[in-house]
Amino acid sequence: AAVGAGVAATRLVPSATSGGDGDEAAAPSAGANAAAAAPSVRQRLAHVAKVVALLFVRALLRCLRPLLYVALRSVVRDRAFWVRGLSSSVFDARGTVSERMVDWYRLPQLVRGWEAGMCKFVESRVAPVSPGDLLHMPSAEEEAGAVTAELPRRLADYVRKRRATTAGDGGDGARPLRVLIVHGRQDALVPLSVSEALAATLGPGACELVVFERCGHIPHEEAPALFTSVVSEFVRRKEA
Repeated sequence: AAVGAGVAATRLVPSATSGGDGDEAAAPSAGANAAAAAPSVRQRLAHVAKVVALLFVRALLRCLRPLLYVALRSVVRDRAFWVRGLSSSVFDARGTVSERMVDWYRLPQLVRGWEAGMCKFVESRVAPVSPGDLLHMPSAEEEAGAVTAELPRRLADYVRKRRATTAGDGGDGARPLRVLIVHGRQDALVPLSVSEALAATLGPGACELVVFERCGHIPHEEAPALFTSVVSEFVRRKEA
């Protein structure tokens, strides 16, 4: 563990038995393939009803955009909003959140068109559908939430492929790709288990997870000296 400015950093190495990389997944049996047959009429109707409801929500949000613009503009211009948000994101608000830090996060959101971009982002998250989804019936894995884990899986696949292509002399000259994850143990917004799962998915040797003690959601702001030291050491070892 590394210690600096009252904050300790602990390195966690994912074990080879953590799972999550899918290398030993069993092949689907004939019974499983039969179970994954075409959906029933009831399932199709339920899917259509869900998509129609989400399309209605999306249309409603678009109708409310003028009101949302006004609300967002008043919020982002309120310094107290940013002070509260940043204070809830860090472990020690009194020692971390300063007037300068508030301005760093607040001022970039005052650019023209920011509220329009935020509204589109909210619409895509709340109602991520389009009329074409009426004809697309999601698979059982999608319904079970497998899509949520798709990004870590794709990242893990990319890391493994990159390491495989650079392991021998016939690679493209690039060094094997390694990943550094830095997470605050007292992060109230994103739990540590998320980074632990990502590290386990990437697998041992490809990923290093460093946990900062007495640290919240913004390690680079809460412990800048320690954060810089950890990243610099990682880069030096990578270049060696």
